[in-house]
Amino acid sequence: MDMRTLLTGLALVLLLAPAPAMGEDPPRPPAAPGEGDSGELLEGIVAVVGSRVVTRYDLRLAMLGRLAEIPEGLPKEEKEARFQDLQREVLDNLVDNELVLVAGERQGIEVSPQEVDGELLEELGLDALPAPEAMETMARERGFDSSEHLREMLRGNLLRRQVVMMQVRARVKVSDRELDQEFASRHPGGRYRAVHLAHVLLRLDPTATMERFQEAWARGLRILERVRGGELTFEEAARQESDDRSSGEDGGLIGFVTEGTLEKEFEELVFRLPLGEVGGPVRSNLGVHLVKVAGEEWRTFVDDAQREEFRLRLRGLLEEAAYEQAFRRWLEELRASTKVELRL
Repeated sequence: MDMRTLLTGLALVLLLAPAPAMGEDPPRPPAAPGEGDSGELLEGIVAVVGSRVVTRYDLRLAMLGRLAEIPEGLPKEEKEARFQDLQREVLDNLVDNELVLVAGERQGIEVSPQEVDGELLEELGLDALPAPEAMETMARERGFDSSEHLREMLRGNLLRRQVVMMQVRARVKVSDRELDQEFASRHPGGRYRAVHLAHVLLRLDPTATMERFQEAWARGLRILERVRGGELTFEEAARQESDDRSSGEDGGLIGFVTEGTLEKEFEELVFRLPLGEVGGPVRSNLGVHLVKVAGEEWRTFVDDAQREEFRLRLRGLLEEAAYEQAFRRWLEELRASTKVELRL
């Protein structure tokens, strides 16, 4: 289970994926290997969660953002096996989404139309709601059947956040003693780790279509396979493939970075990589990256203010980790008390 998918909109892939460019048709849900395009296949029920259902169409839409994880050029049997594994993982996330909504129904939690309007304005980046015709167009540009479909997805997203906040997040605490112990473990002798980072950047505009993102992700996987297979070094890959030409000329080196200075997903990858290892692909607001920890050094805190900044950042990390554990336990309890039937 990918916890960051659960934490960021609780696996609402539709709301996280880039919108299609203006004038393009909404993305069509992909068919599984060996399946046709019949309405029966698309509309069939793949899971029942309490009184709620997950349709095959829901599953296909959620799969759109993950298909690039399957490398191109695989033998047919291996490609189908990868697809089935990925599909089961995505379906598990969707079932968790529905379990949270079931919990919201049990608690009588509701979301008002005004709250949905506010979420809609934020999603569209507008100050006022557009006319109905324009709203329908914007919804379709984001891959939804209608504006009502978009509003329903946003309503569910709001409800999930409220339920999780009330049932899990508000109960998560990290004591000062726990913080002190972890801080001493991570920063021995009053020092902190700085990583000399190198990357290969496949640049994407933030408004790039899902198709463009999938192409970049698949290209990143191909480059990674060549590096790990010894066909070329990471430095050669940076010089030949990176869209960041300034760092590419230097083997991808972009300098030293410390915790708290990078985008969350990017930073999580960088600071768990051992020295000399290559990882990725990972996405940032610049595009898709492969990264390498080219070096590291331990630095001493310059003053109490810097030390306190690191302590506050560490408290947030510990609270997030505690939340993930509590959230998983809570979901397991929900599954135990809710009838869940998988039909895939």
